[in-house]
Amino acid sequence: FFTYGSVRGAAGNSRPYRDNAKAVRIVLQESERVLAVFQGHSHQNDLKEILGIHYCTFVAMVEGAGLDNNGYSVVKLYANGSIEIDGFCKQKDYRWPKPNDKADPLIGE
Repeated sequence: FFTYGSVRGAAGNSRPYRDNAKAVRIVLQESERVLAVFQGHSHQNDLKEILGIHYCTFVAMVEGAGLDNNGYSVVKLYANGSIEIDGFCKQKDYRWPKPNDKADPLIGE
């Protein structure tokens, strides 16, 4: 699930967040089909898990002048449900759960 504003909401102490963040999280949880939520806006550059869903907040693509202030990622989704985020510049790397060596990426590479 991709969103500009954070739906992690107050439960993750993330500001700014959507006014309906809790309602959105309930819909995502009840679907039982969401592995992760990728969000921005707050530029926190972190990963939190709430009730089995990983909420990844990306760093800003540009926070100032020069390459050192940039951030971007390559996200890989694997058939076994694993996800890898390879971060560049200011963006951190994240992996959950760690894929086995034979996992085939659905997207990426």
